[in-house]
Amino acid sequence: MQKTRQGSWQWHAVALSMLFYSQLAQALEEITLRLRWVPQYQFAGYYMALEKGFYADAGFDVRIVTPEQGMPGTIEHVLSGGAEFGVANSGIVRERAAGKPLVALAAVGQHAPSVWLVRADSGVASLDDLVGKRLMSIAGNHFESIELFAPFLLEGISLDQLKLIPTSYKAQSLINGETDALNAYITNEPFEMMQANVDYRIIRPSAYGVDFYSDILFTTEQQIAEHPERVQAFLQASLEGWRYAVEHVDETVNVLHRKYATHRSLEHLRYEAQSFRELINPDVISIGHMNLGRWQHIAQMHREMGLLQGEVDWQRFIYQGPAPNGGVDLRALLSVAAVALFMGLLALWYWRWNARLRYEIGERRKAEDLLRMLATTDELTGLANRRNFFGHAVDEFNRANRYTRPLCLLLLDLDWFKQVNDDYGHQMGDQALRQMGQVFKVVLRHSDIAGRIGGEEFAVLLPETELAVAEQVAERLRATVANSTVELPGSAPCQITVSIGVTAFASSDDDFEQMYNRADTALYAAKNNGRDQVQVQT
Repeated sequence: MQKTRQGSWQWHAVALSMLFYSQLAQALEEITLRLRWVPQYQFAGYYMALEKGFYADAGFDVRIVTPEQGMPGTIEHVLSGGAEFGVANSGIVRERAAGKPLVALAAVGQHAPSVWLVRADSGVASLDDLVGKRLMSIAGNHFESIELFAPFLLEGISLDQLKLIPTSYKAQSLINGETDALNAYITNEPFEMMQANVDYRIIRPSAYGVDFYSDILFTTEQQIAEHPERVQAFLQASLEGWRYAVEHVDETVNVLHRKYATHRSLEHLRYEAQSFRELINPDVISIGHMNLGRWQHIAQMHREMGLLQGEVDWQRFIYQGPAPNGGVDLRALLSVAAVALFMGLLALWYWRWNARLRYEIGERRKAEDLLRMLATTDELTGLANRRNFFGHAVDEFNRANRYTRPLCLLLLDLDWFKQVNDDYGHQMGDQALRQMGQVFKVVLRHSDIAGRIGGEEFAVLLPETELAVAEQVAERLRATVANSTVELPGSAPCQITVSIGVTAFASSDDDFEQMYNRADTALYAAKNNGRDQVQVQT
C-alpha cells in the first residue's frame, strides 16, 4: 500500500509539473522585434536571446522580422503598432525632434560601422583626396549617410565638391574601378576586398570627430506607458542575449549560419563578429550604454547639416527605466491566477530566486569591471596605464603585421613640466596631466588607444591610420594643448605645450620596440628643435 501511495504521489508531481510548464507556455506574450537589415552578426544578440531562452524566461514569445518588399520602414512599422520594438540608426534622434514619440532603450553599437572604402593603390588617404572623385553612396540621402558626409563639412569641404553616384552596396564596384570610394560597413565590404585579394584603405569618420551610436534598440512612449514591465524585461533579455553573443562567438556564428544568416559563409560571419565587437566595445563600456552629452552632440551634428528641426525632449527620448510603482501587466496576472495555488507559489519562489541570482551576477560583474579598470587605468588621467598600453601596442602591432594594415604611434611629452611643478606646485602639475587626458578624449577616436607611460609622457596608437592622417591628428593634439590653459582655484592660470613624435608601422619592423624607438627619436627631435611641435620619423 505504501508503495502504491508513493507511486501515486510521484504521478501527481509529474502531472502538476506538466500543468505548470503548460501554463507557462500559454502565458508567453507574443512580441515582435523589427530589424534594420537581413539577418547577420549585427543582430546576433537578439537571435541568441531567442535561442538561449532569455526571452522565454522573461515571458515572451518573440518574433524577429526583417525588411521585405512593400513593408514600411522600421520606425514607421513600430509607430503603427506592427512591432513593439525596433532597431534603428542614430537618425532616430531626428525623428524624435520631428515629434515622433520614440524612445531609445539601448545603443548596442557605441560606434557607427559606416566608412569610406578606397583601393590602396588609388592614392587616396584622406577626405581632402576625395574632392572631385567619384563617391558611391546613397546619393541625395544624407539622412542615411550623415556620419559619412558630416566630416567633409567639419573639414571645410562643401558637399557640392563631391561627385556622388548611386551605390551598388557591393565591393565589386570598387574592385572594378566603377567608383573611387564606396560607402561601406567596416563589418562587411573589407572582408569582400580581402576575399578578392585587393588591398584597401579605410577612411573613418571618427578620425575627423564624427562618432555616432548605431543599432539603437527603441520603442514608443505608448509601450512604456501601457507596459512598463514588458519594456524593462524585454530590454534586459535583449542585453543578456548580446552579452552571450559577445562571450560565445563561435557558438553564435554557427547558430546564425545554420538558422538565420544562411546567405553568409562562416568565415564572413566570423570576420563580422570580430569587427562588430570593436563597435560594441564591451571590454570598456557596458553593452547598450547611452550618454546624454553624446546624444546631444549627435543631434547638433544633424542640426548643423540642416537635417534636424525642433527640440528634443531628452528626458522622454532616453529611456529612464520603469517608473516607481509602475502599472501591472493584467494579462500576466490573469495567467498566474489560472495556475493552482501551489504552482503559483512555486513560480513566485523561482522568480525571486532567479532575480536574486541575476542581481548577484550583475553585482559581481560590476566588481570585476571595477577591479579590471583599477588594474589597467592610470588613476590620475583615466588613460591606459603603462602595462595596459604596451599590451595593446603589441596586439595592434601583431595585427598590423599579420594583415598588412596601417598603424601609427605618437609619443608625447609635456614641455618644461618640472618647471610647472616648481613654479606652480604639484597640484597644478597634476591638473595639467588630467587635462591631457581630457584633450585625448576630445581629439581622438574611440578606437584609438591613449596611455600615460611615464610621469609627463604619453603615447597614442592609431589603428587603421596612414602616416599623413596621423600627422594631422598629432598637430590637432598639439594645437589643442597650446590653445588651452590649466587652471586651479586660487592660482594663476598656467600655459603648457607638448612635443610629439610620430611614426608608422613598417613591413621591415620585427617587433613593436623598433616602431617605438623611431617615435622616440622623432620626439627628441621635436624637443631639441624648440618644443611645441610635431616631428615625423619614417
